[in-house]
Amino acid sequence: MELRKLGTSDLFMSPIGMGCQQFSKGIGLAGKQKKNLNDYEIFNIVQASLEVGINWFDTAEEYGWGESERSLRKALNHTLEKPIILTKWFSHFRTSKSIIDTIDFRLKALGVNCIDLYQIHNPTWVSIKKEMRAMARLVEMGKIKYIGVSNFNATQMVTAYESLGELGLPLISNQICYNYNYRKPEEDNTLSIARYLEIGIIAYSPLDKGKLKRDVLTWLTDKGIFAVMGVSSPEQVYQNIC
Repeated sequence: MELRKLGTSDLFMSPIGMGCQQFSKGIGLAGKQKKNLNDYEIFNIVQASLEVGINWFDTAEEYGWGESERSLRKALNHTLEKPIILTKWFSHFRTSKSIIDTIDFRLKALGVNCIDLYQIHNPTWVSIKKEMRAMARLVEMGKIKYIGVSNFNATQMVTAYESLGELGLPLISNQICYNYNYRKPEEDNTLSIARYLEIGIIAYSPLDKGKLKRDVLTWLTDKGIFAVMGVSSPEQVYQNIC
């Protein structure tokens, strides 16, 4: 797969990436939504992903409360490749102070010194400006390279973009649900505004939980959108990409 630049970053990523919610080992609400995979199955999915040219993996603190991150680290420990890692801060029931207080747990779980792209998982009642200031501090500390958001609507995305701009930093991405059946990001102008501001869009649930065929991945990537898919076997990796 031909690599593309994400937003205004220097991250060159494959148009399709691998989501890692299914690496949660059945832990937590997010883990219970997916098939419980063992380490061997996870390794095979990671290996198949790398073989077809996927060079980034998207995980989150909420996925098994760190178990997905740890499972990804274990699988990558057995490979020579060093792919781009995306993860997310769990934003519910927390203040922006937690962004800095919990970062070392994320680094330890992933086994890295710096996270390539750190995302706010969801907008909440917490001030977006305060969240962006905390994320900017992590960039200054060298613990994350770039800042992204997830599930932000157009207005929230612009607030994050402007808040970071005041600090001299870019908002690199917004990860949202978008597929052929769910077109709200078109209707509320999230896509057009992101394009204008050079914010990369990462679409999760691109196949709408198996309701759509794999050609939707091409439909998305032809629009310049990055698609993150989740699979439960290496065979599904090959079916969707090859």
